[in-house]
Amino acid sequence: MKMASEAAAMPTVFFCLRADSDVDQIVPVIDGLARRGGAAIRVIVYDPVKTYRDDFRIRHLYDRYGIEVEHLLELPGIAWHRRRSVPIVRGLFHALLELQRRLPSFLSRPFQPVLGMLREHMHTMSKSSESAAALTAEVAKASTGMVIFDHTKHPLARAVTAAARSAGLPTLALPHSVSHLSNLPPGKVPDPNADGDEGWSALYDRVALPNEVFAQRVYKKYKDPSFLTVLGSARFSRDWGAVLDWQPGGTKVLFILSKKGPYVDWDEVNRITLRLSRDPRVALAIKPHPRTEISGIPQFVAGPQVRLAPAELPTASLIHWADLVVFWGSSVIYDALRLRKPTLHLAYLFKLHFD
Repeated sequence: MKMASEAAAMPTVFFCLRADSDVDQIVPVIDGLARRGGAAIRVIVYDPVKTYRDDFRIRHLYDRYGIEVEHLLELPGIAWHRRRSVPIVRGLFHALLELQRRLPSFLSRPFQPVLGMLREHMHTMSKSSESAAALTAEVAKASTGMVIFDHTKHPLARAVTAAARSAGLPTLALPHSVSHLSNLPPGKVPDPNADGDEGWSALYDRVALPNEVFAQRVYKKYKDPSFLTVLGSARFSRDWGAVLDWQPGGTKVLFILSKKGPYVDWDEVNRITLRLSRDPRVALAIKPHPRTEISGIPQFVAGPQVRLAPAELPTASLIHWADLVVFWGSSVIYDALRLRKPTLHLAYLFKLHFD
């Protein structure tokens, strides 16, 4: 009876994840909390088209601590017919996406409207009042604990954090990337003093920022400095770090590619990457952004001196391996500098502005 009462009294910490970068940055935090014990941990993914159950970081949590990831659209509060249809729609979406990637562009164009329709359908479901009610109901079952999102102001986060705070559960934001926020144009940077739904204080009791410089530069005029705390980069965790299985000679260069988009000069990216790959003195590892389409990368990434690192390979282990880190617009810079690795920031690859 004592053990049952202790389990009932154990606080429940809800980690709500949406993007690859959230998984990359927040899983080490979950790992640290699980290692210390004393709290029940629930990881809920609200990305409508991904579950991350095959992600190596999520598998680490299950293998070591038995933490199983849950998906928002599979929670008990979702109608049973929707819970049954979600895996089918998601499977169809990923099958068509993979087929589109493999086909020449002129043959893959007919898939784009269908993919867009399926993606929109899933996003609409994730933003629905039913989804918010389902997650809110799970949070309401906890008498003590905490609700953690990234820095999002997603409608789901607004509904769930409001219910959590009403129930006396604290809410926390863990922004995953300094560069993501500091690279925003001035008009797009969140105003910390904004009232209502536009301010972080409307959703969160506290915000953990990745470093002190960012906290002082962007939020130095915040009305309540105690609202902010500095966590540091949580990306690195040696628990699942693995080194590359190849050791070619020469200078080992890690090239971190940012997310593909119209703000990146990809002609320049390809030119630089091609030049590095042709240098016999360089052993090159290229790590694409998790949401970068491989089709945007030149097809020369083969051979004894060049390796395209898969998404499953932790970036932290690549940084350990490298003699030089080349990057632009990525929060990995902080891990590289912390390990005293020489870094080269190719800021001119951004078309919009310099960091």
